[in-house]
Amino acid sequence: LRRAPVVPPEDADARLCAQLALLALGHKRRFVVGVLGSSVSAGHDGFGDAAWPRVIERWLMPTVKQLGGALTVRNQAVGGTNPFPTSLCLAPILRTYVDLVIREWEYWSFADGMEGARMAKPGVSAEQAGIELLLRTALALPNQPAVHFLKMNHNGAAAPPARLEPAVR
Repeated sequence: LRRAPVVPPEDADARLCAQLALLALGHKRRFVVGVLGSSVSAGHDGFGDAAWPRVIERWLMPTVKQLGGALTVRNQAVGGTNPFPTSLCLAPILRTYVDLVIREWEYWSFADGMEGARMAKPGVSAEQAGIELLLRTALALPNQPAVHFLKMNHNGAAAPPARLEPAVR
């Protein structure tokens, strides 16, 4: 199996589509999803099979199989822990080969855990610095995975990404 070219599209959806296309074309055999987050992702207060990463795995499995590949979902979420410094340690936590990183931020701000670390440039909010650090860390991985941020409302619907928009402009 030859090494597939790294496809550098501009946005996460295009990156994700490119990884699935490489799978369909036979350039790769496995699609790997890495999940980070809080107890919501870890599946606390419920059965592990009912946690949303397992649901996504069951939902994506038929499509990935139809494309001729295998699917791995690595749920490394831990309840009750700050997003930092774990957001800076994606390779050891998710391993270096990952196609899609999903970061759930249900109960934390993007800056929690960075207090006193002085990671934000002057004039830049700690929230923006937290988002940028996660994105830079993820895109430094060899496969340059797509990165999706997930925040859920109380009814299970995705919340609008209002805090994310200023940071990615």
